Amino acid sequence: QFVNTNDDSSEQLSTLNSAAGRLHTSLLAAVSPGYVGNGDDSNEEADEVANEIEIDVNNQNLSFLSEILRATGLFMRWYGQCLQSSFENVSTSKNPTAKLKSKGMLLLYCKLLDDATLQSNNEFPDIPRFASVCIFRATYGNDVVTASARKLFVHSIDGCTYLMRTLLKGDQPVP
Repeated sequence: QFVNTNDDSSEQLSTLNSAAGRLHTSLLAAVSPGYVGNGDDSNEEADEVANEIEIDVNNQNLSFLSEILRATGLFMRWYGQCLQSSFENVSTSKNPTAKLKSKGMLLLYCKLLDDATLQSNNEFPDIPRFASVCIFRATYGNDVVTASARKLFVHSIDGCTYLMRTLLKGDQPVP
């Protein structure tokens, strides 16, 4: 249970940052099997993986990718709805969701949403849906990190291009 008191708030924040770091690293490893993180979970790493992503349904564990995407979306939701007010005075650099809302991660979510291979895969239809949830959770809200992510997404040619292409398809299944 997370209750913010002066004595244990830094420990709680450290735990949240550790969980976010594991989600970040696991997601990058799930879409890029050769990915080996350098430990700092930087935006450049996410950007690089997103630019090189090629989904091969025969070589990747799509079930794991689906689970990690779902967990990422739920973590962002949980933090935004339950914990954000407890850590209002936390600097942007220490915000646990910052690495999950980076430009590189937004691009990765967009590519997973837009990937035709994933959309036509009846075995794992949840991957594009969970990717869209991650885009929503990363860009909807009033905190500084979310507002920054939204601004990056809206002003990014890549973000708008992927979003418009997905919206124009119009043949998305409704679960």
